[in-house]
Amino acid sequence: MIGGAEKNQLETTRPHTVMIITLGPVQEFIAQARKTRDLWFGSHLLSEISKEAARHLLVNHQANLIFPHIVQDLAPEKLKSLKVANKVVAIVETDSPREVALDVQRAVVRRWHQYADLAKERLLMLGCINESIWDRQVSDLVEFYAVWASIESFGSYAAAREQAENLMAARKTLRDFRPNKKAKLYGDKNPASIPAESPCCFKRNKLCTSGSA
Repeated sequence: MIGGAEKNQLETTRPHTVMIITLGPVQEFIAQARKTRDLWFGSHLLSEISKEAARHLLVNHQANLIFPHIVQDLAPEKLKSLKVANKVVAIVETDSPREVALDVQRAVVRRWHQYADLAKERLLMLGCINESIWDRQVSDLVEFYAVWASIESFGSYAAAREQAENLMAARKTLRDFRPNKKAKLYGDKNPASIPAESPCCFKRNKLCTSGSA
C-alpha cells in the first residue's frame, strides 16, 4: 500500500514511474575476498555507491524514495549515516525515465571513481601500479541496472512495481560480456598492480615493499 507521501506525489499531472536500480558486483566481491575486512569493505563500498544513487534521485530528481524510505525534509541528516542495500526503489515524476537512470548512473560512477582515485594515488607513490590496466578495470567494474514501469500505464503502483521487478529479474539473466585477459593470481582480470620492475612484492597475500617483513 502506498503511504501519504506517495499518494500526494501521484496527484500531480506529470507521468509517474516506478524505478528500480540495483548495483554490483556482489558475487565478485565475495569470491575475491581474502579476509573479513575484504568482505566488509566490499559491502561498505556497495552501500556507499547505492547511497549516492538514492541521494541523487532524491536531491536532483525530487524522487519519492520507497526503499530506502526517506522523507525529503529529513534527507540531509539521514543520508549521512544511512546504510543502503544495493537496491533502490523510487517513484520518479518524469517524461524521460531513461535520462534519469543515465544521470544516476553517472553520479554512481563518479562516486566509485572517488574511492578508486584515492587507492590509485597511494599505489602510485609506491610505484606499484600499471596505470593502463588499472584505468581499464576501474572503468567497467561497477554493475548498474535500472528498470522502470509507468504507474499510469499499469493502473496502480502495485502493478507497476511488479512489472519493474519482473523486468529486473529478466535483465539479470543476461550476461554482460566484457573481455579481459585472465590473470594468473585472480583468474578473471589482469593484475593492475605490481609491474615486474616494481620494488613491491606480495608476501602471504600482503602488499609490501622489498626488504620489509
